Amino acid sequence: MNARQRQALTLAGLLAGLAASGQVTAVSAQGYNTRSPDPTTPRIMVAALKSSGGDKNLGASAAEAIRSRLSADIPFKQLWVIPKNDINATLEGSGFSTTEPLTPSDAKELAKNLRADQYLDGTVTKTASGYRLETRLVMTRDNTVAQPLGVAEAGNLTSAATQVSKELKEAMKQLDAEKKCVQAYREKNYQAAITAANAGVAAYPKSVIARTCLLNTYAAMKLSPDSIIKASEAILAIDPHSQTALSQAGDAYRAKGDTAKAIDTWTMLVSADPGNTRVVEPVVNAIAGSGRAARAIPIINKAVSENPGDPRLLDLQFRLLRAAKDWKGAIKAGEEMVKTDTALADTAYFLKLADAYANDSQPQKAAETIAHGVAKFPANSDLRLYYVQLLRGAGQNQQAAEALRQLIATNPKAPRAYIQLAQLQMELNQADSALSSLHFAKTNGDSAAIVGQAALLIGNQRYKAANGTKKPEDFQTALRFLTYADTNLTDATQKAQAQFLEGVVQLSLGQQALQTARDQKSCTAAKQAQGYFTDAQINLPKGGVFNPDATKQALGALSQLAPYADQMAKALKCK
Repeated sequence: MNARQRQALTLAGLLAGLAASGQVTAVSAQGYNTRSPDPTTPRIMVAALKSSGGDKNLGASAAEAIRSRLSADIPFKQLWVIPKNDINATLEGSGFSTTEPLTPSDAKELAKNLRADQYLDGTVTKTASGYRLETRLVMTRDNTVAQPLGVAEAGNLTSAATQVSKELKEAMKQLDAEKKCVQAYREKNYQAAITAANAGVAAYPKSVIARTCLLNTYAAMKLSPDSIIKASEAILAIDPHSQTALSQAGDAYRAKGDTAKAIDTWTMLVSADPGNTRVVEPVVNAIAGSGRAARAIPIINKAVSENPGDPRLLDLQFRLLRAAKDWKGAIKAGEEMVKTDTALADTAYFLKLADAYANDSQPQKAAETIAHGVAKFPANSDLRLYYVQLLRGAGQNQQAAEALRQLIATNPKAPRAYIQLAQLQMELNQADSALSSLHFAKTNGDSAAIVGQAALLIGNQRYKAANGTKKPEDFQTALRFLTYADTNLTDATQKAQAQFLEGVVQLSLGQQALQTARDQKSCTAAKQAQGYFTDAQINLPKGGVFNPDATKQALGALSQLAPYADQMAKALKCK
């Protein structure tokens, strides 16, 4: 949990406690017995603004100047400006400073507690000629919906606050219509929502708040991407940082297939509030999913740098850097992530971190990572199987086989454990054991199709090896695995491939037997040659499904060799 999250939760909890005890209500009545707002009167909160320079009280002074002008310019029965004493008493009771600006989350919690419909935030800057105020009217129910009130500059805070008050009074003209729009939108009465939103825009042409409701309505109606983009751009022309408009526009650009524009828009969205994990996470995931993960790296790096120690952001960074194949960066992010939250070191974490090490040409670190994972999760088959793969990659086949036997001893039905053991046994020249392991794989949960694919792979590898050694026993080994593959495969193309390879091996064995029959004048060898050629005649045509040229060539060789076998058997008077 980062500092921002802790602070927001602390304030929310303390405010809830104060509300339950009745302290806030008691304070609100002090000093204001001469007047009180109607229960239906809109309420606005103005807390300390952000300030530049060394004056720690400037933000609070600017807020008080704005409150004073609003109270003087707008009748309290039209707008109740929550008094400074109420705000300060609540903040002090919660252990917060009354002069420092609040985070967006804390401001929203405070406004909710004080029953403010809206609150005002912004910045105050001391200039050479006076003061500069940049403020926004923020909706308490959703603080992503806000109305910029422009820039106010004057020689003193009172004059600058007067400009803010004047603009706020104008901006409030849209609020009644926007309220009707939101209600209609929630009731899915979209046409009424559109009518109300347009009325709000007409009442205040610079409206962002009413236009936001209009945009949300368009999105709910699933209007075309171009309609969404047009409505979003109308908002962004007034408020370039509107989260709703940037988010909707980004999604609309993606729907149009304009990935580059979508990414640019999402980048602007995150740049507006890089510390907001709720915004950063879906944006970074969307960019990573677009296949252009590298473009999102500066975004997540900035978010992490501005929120050090946030495990969710580090997790996003870890995933994104892996997607971008930045292995060194991913390793650093992954290791930092579990330092901030050890609970994130789950089985998937160890697999991903080890994979990053392996891709970064650090096999020893990859093996160490998986070993740590196995120690923490000894019953996890995926970790153990990956450990076996790393040992095999390092040429440590005996150790890999032993690791597999240990896994099988604790979990005989671990998916593909027996299959990997069979592959290892073949590399250790233990063909009989390998075929036995494939049988065990099938009886312990691996499907016949998967077992058949493994047997086909081994059979093809052994056939290629036999072509090099020219040893009959090597061809026989290949044939055993290909025949076993043929009996288990369910995919028609794969089954045809196994049968064709069987025919090719049988053709080779027949040719060798024919050579032996000729050299040794052996009827046994001649009959073997005839048998192999007959089987090859059955199996070779299956290759026409996936490789007609190779099939034609093999059948041509068979048509030349098969008659010689018959002639040899006849010449040797074999019975």
